[in-house]
Amino acid sequence: MKLRQVNECLTEAVEELTESKKGSLKKDVRLKNGDVIPKGTKVQIDFREARNDTVALMKTSWRGKSNSDYMKEPLKVRITGLHAMVTGFNKPPSEKRLWKMMDDAVATTPTGKRTEPDGHGPDGSPSWMLVLGLI
Repeated sequence: MKLRQVNECLTEAVEELTESKKGSLKKDVRLKNGDVIPKGTKVQIDFREARNDTVALMKTSWRGKSNSDYMKEPLKVRITGLHAMVTGFNKPPSEKRLWKMMDDAVATTPTGKRTEPDGHGPDGSPSWMLVLGLI
């Protein structure tokens, strides 16, 4: 394989990983400090930095009245609620679907990636089994 082909493959892989973590807000998000991040604002969800399988970090370049930098100080958001706030995320599976994941030993993540029940997807998102505390 030529170096150019390797670079193209790596670039595609990085774009795929980054793409799955970006979205836009489905509704206004009101914060305790009085800021309101408006619907449609582009956000990035980071699972790797949160170091917790039930919480993710939401980053955005938007600045409100408080002039907070939400890229340097991201907001903590519950993964189970991401589907209602940010585009590109799935709602939690039904109990029936969770049983099927356990039986098949193949789970999905909030971003729709396939993984092991106790694993993380290629974008760092934990399996639904981890998010819901079943493992």
